[in-house]
Amino acid sequence: QLRALPGIVKVERIEARPEFRLSYDSGLTSTNQILAGLLGLNIPIQGFAEDRRHLNEAFMDLTAKGIR
Repeated sequence: QLRALPGIVKVERIEARPEFRLSYDSGLTSTNQILAGLLGLNIPIQGFAEDRRHLNEAFMDLTAKGIR
C-alpha cells in the first residue's frame, strides 16, 4: 500500500518494528501529500517526521558499498 502512494520511490522497513522510511520524488509529491495519502489508507500512525539527508550523506551511502 505504501509503494502505491504517488511519488513514493522506495519503502524500507526499520529493523523488525512496524516502522517504515519512505523515499520520495519531491518533484512529484510533498510530505503533506504523503501524510494525506497515509491517512487515507486507514492504518494506525503513531508518528510522522521528515528526515532530510544532506548531499554528503547521500554520496557516502552511494559510494560506501564500493569501499572495503
